[in-house]
Amino acid sequence: MESATKICVVGPPGVGKTAIARLLADWDTSAGAPYVATQALRIQELDRSLGKKRFSIQLWDCSGDSEFQPCWPALQRGAHGLILVRNAEASLEEQEKQLENWYKVFATPNRLKASQCVIVNVSRSNGGVSGLPAGSGRGLLANVNQVNVSLLEPDCQQRLFLALEGILGGA
Repeated sequence: MESATKICVVGPPGVGKTAIARLLADWDTSAGAPYVATQALRIQELDRSLGKKRFSIQLWDCSGDSEFQPCWPALQRGAHGLILVRNAEASLEEQEKQLENWYKVFATPNRLKASQCVIVNVSRSNGGVSGLPAGSGRGLLANVNQVNVSLLEPDCQQRLFLALEGILGGA
């Protein structure tokens, strides 16, 4: 196994970044657990196979709070992939601008390709998850894959693993 593959999990505060990282790392993610804001960074580790290759993965769950913005250049350094998380139930226009900013801060300095990034549209209710309209990403997000997940649906973890495999395959 090679050195750890670093994937940053980013997005605005309270959208579900930690829940996504914990699901991918196979941690218990009780839907009723109280919200605890990430203070700068949490790292979740996991091992995953893709074909015959085995990956040791570090998910860098980065705080979306602007208080920690001075830390972001250090957090993004050396990233191999990027998971952009958005609240599927919030304003699309506002979040698209935020996602583009996260992409500029975390993907651009690492020269990540669109295939090394994914947008996760998170809902905390059953069904009806909507993502950014196809082709809506003007420039930066135009070719980034998306996955729609509801934290309450049983296939949520499986859908996230497929998205993670897409990043690993693009790296």
